Amino acid sequence: MIEKIEDLIEFTKKHGSFEEFMHGIQNIRTRYYSRISAIVKTSECCITLKDVCEKGKVDWIYGRPTELCILYNYVRRVVDCRKPYARIYRGGSPIKVGDWVALTYEYASWHGKVYSKAVRVEDVVWAMTSPEEWYYVPKELQGKFKDFRDWWMFCNSIL
Repeated sequence: MIEKIEDLIEFTKKHGSFEEFMHGIQNIRTRYYSRISAIVKTSECCITLKDVCEKGKVDWIYGRPTELCILYNYVRRVVDCRKPYARIYRGGSPIKVGDWVALTYEYASWHGKVYSKAVRVEDVVWAMTSPEEWYYVPKELQGKFKDFRDWWMFCNSIL
């Protein structure tokens, strides 16, 4: 697992303090901060592509049936839910753990050259923005960090 996020661990460790790190998370919108945020935020809410495929239209989280019905209908249109793997796409740069990804080539192409990867459906987490926007966070990292301080302490405990 650590090898998948080595670059994020090293990036975090370069900060002189937790406060400096949090300033970056809150105010500097680089890819490193975005990827870390995606990983940590899965502890708050983690609706995976697998969840959407399996639970369908049922009002199963946060009491938002309309939004989840829209999400379900979108997923059913662009993904074969019978398969354990799905192809994800990212515009602009190769896909890394924590990245924003899309379920369609077309949506990703708005952001530049498109890269794709086949991943397990449980490794794709809804970004909770629109049905088209997802994160790539492998299952073993989902919910692992309860907050940014937990992430900070984890990174700084690794030699």
